[in-house]
Amino acid sequence: YNAYAAGLVRDHGLRIGIDPETQHLGEAGRWQLATPVVERWAGEQSTDAAPSTVVTAVLDLAGALAEHLLTPAVAASEIHALARALVDKDDAPAGPRRGPRARVRQIVESLEARAELMDIVEAFVRRKRELGVLDFADQVALACRIARQIPDVGASERASYRVVLLDEYQDTSVAQVAMLSALFGGGHPVSAVGDPHQAIYGWRGASASSVERFPETFACADGRPARIATLSTSWRNDRAILTAANSLAGPLRSPAAGPGQPRAGRDAVSLPVLEARPGAGAGRVTAFYVETADDEASRVAQIVDDLRGRGPGDGPPVTAAVLCRARSQMPAVAEALRARGVPVEVVGLGGLLAAPEIVDLQAALLAAHDPSRANAALRLLTGLRIGVADLAVLHEWSRELARPVGARGAGSPAESSIVEAIEQPPAAGWVGPTGRAMSSAGLRRVGELGATLRALRAMTHAPLPELVGAAERLLGLDIEVLARAGADPRHARRHLDEFSDVAAMFADGSQEPTLGAFLAWLEAANEQERGLDTVEVEVDPTAVQVLTMHAAKGLEWDVVAVVGCSDGVFPSYGGECREEPAASAWLSALSVLPYPLRADAE
Repeated sequence: YNAYAAGLVRDHGLRIGIDPETQHLGEAGRWQLATPVVERWAGEQSTDAAPSTVVTAVLDLAGALAEHLLTPAVAASEIHALARALVDKDDAPAGPRRGPRARVRQIVESLEARAELMDIVEAFVRRKRELGVLDFADQVALACRIARQIPDVGASERASYRVVLLDEYQDTSVAQVAMLSALFGGGHPVSAVGDPHQAIYGWRGASASSVERFPETFACADGRPARIATLSTSWRNDRAILTAANSLAGPLRSPAAGPGQPRAGRDAVSLPVLEARPGAGAGRVTAFYVETADDEASRVAQIVDDLRGRGPGDGPPVTAAVLCRARSQMPAVAEALRARGVPVEVVGLGGLLAAPEIVDLQAALLAAHDPSRANAALRLLTGLRIGVADLAVLHEWSRELARPVGARGAGSPAESSIVEAIEQPPAAGWVGPTGRAMSSAGLRRVGELGATLRALRAMTHAPLPELVGAAERLLGLDIEVLARAGADPRHARRHLDEFSDVAAMFADGSQEPTLGAFLAWLEAANEQERGLDTVEVEVDPTAVQVLTMHAAKGLEWDVVAVVGCSDGVFPSYGGECREEPAASAWLSALSVLPYPLRADAE
């Protein structure tokens, strides 16, 4: 849908004053552009959130405004009105710090903070215009404007496309639906396929009501609602899996499960009871309880490993995947599988950053870029099997290096840098204040690491993909992954190659693809549970794939394990309102557009 909108802007942008050659800004470029806007903001802001959190909020809010066809000024005015309405209703004298009244004050403060953020959002939007760049949300909003304001464009598109087929329709945003209906509404042949209870891209503007509203949005030429057909046969799953799925999804079939009063659309577009395909197998669903996440990972690895070994003779290998609710669950699962010698593919940028060789690669780049990052240096040192005693001496040496030249050996040191100590190691036999010296092996390994970091720092001017490749070779990671016990040579370099592709993607999509900007973006990707991944999952029969449920759209595997099925993790709840999880996030989340402002608010 975004690519189609981009084509409309490219072909017809001049009609609304938009240069058709305007550069597209990817997620990496958006992050890089918003960061200085936030960091240099001199206006008033009441939020005490970290700069990275504010950057995320600015990007999310800017995208939401475009998807719901709002301007920052209008949004700020409406958010202030929401806050005032709450204050007017809560006009009793100040009450206790805890309880419902305190919660109301917290909500008001959160709303006011988001209203203040709209000034930064406006500055971010203005900066994009100054640089002549557009992101996906901009393209959709502009395409919607073209479709609504220029009838000739709709006539041309209808003449070009006699029949329109819309896939994954539940993931369309308000702006995308407005664009499509302006172009192809009024009786043009349009067919959509979608799940009325999915809309996994709600955080990107997808509206759960898109499917429900389709019969009216794309009504027949004579005004009758569009016809509905239910696709109730599952062609992928065996019978036991469908029995479990139908049981779990039962509450979603009730109209009362939806917000507001039942409408004809919701009654008509309901979740069907899934039926098995002709000749479907019996299937098997297994559940078990464990005490810890590590126990769970070990048990899942054992089960998946056993099932993968049951292939039907010379037939195709059994494919398998492990689905996680959060990326933080991935490392334990991947490690448990590797411990059994099972090839693993961690899917997605967030999961990729947890792979051991990528953690080392990031640490080297970070230490070369910023000598104050002791955590990165310590990761490299422990990877070289530097013992605790040698680390203590190296710490003493870093403090010694930080002292003024005339005060070496006495007084308090300035802020010390372990990276500096690695690049300028002590002489053999140097003894610190505790009377210890580094071992010869430790001193040799520290010297080798120091040479590596110096070489990397000398190359930081090079293009990002070249720098990443150089770091990989200097650390010997290409050889290490091939030599790793149990590694399948076909998969050994997988994560290194994917990381190189990420670096190339960042370089292509950024205005200033510097190492510092790349590392900041990677840290944001590691902290966030979504938003920076653009991964297409392809089933690999030779490896167990570990990925988030969000990325696992089609479940194209023979064996699927779901970890972390514990209350509050999966299913998860937003905010503090367990009865209405989806609607509570906007009350307090800095990056969520308040739901009353959404174009599909009702």
